[in-house]
Amino acid sequence: IISSLSHQGIKLGFADDEIDCEAYTYTVSNGKATITQVNRNISGTVTIPSTLGGYPVTTIGEYAFWNCYSLTSINVDENNSTYNAVAGVLFQKDKKNNHRK
Repeated sequence: IISSLSHQGIKLGFADDEIDCEAYTYTVSNGKATITQVNRNISGTVTIPSTLGGYPVTTIGEYAFWNCYSLTSINVDENNSTYNAVAGVLFQKDKKNNHRK
């Protein structure tokens, strides 16, 4: 069994191992991706993808955007089934829970 490997700039590993790609750090558990951290150097607009490493993005950690001072707005890939963005603000699809405080 391979514990991790590098593929197209993404470090892949077992469930709950943190995986780093250019814009995000995320974990995979039960076939679903959780964004745990957004790259602190991102500026302007960031887009939440529908998948990371082939896994659907279903959760964004509470502190994922911590210290992202140059981030001005958030978009969400139209194929993401969990999240939506309205006027640059991140919401769950039901628009009841927003991550921006």
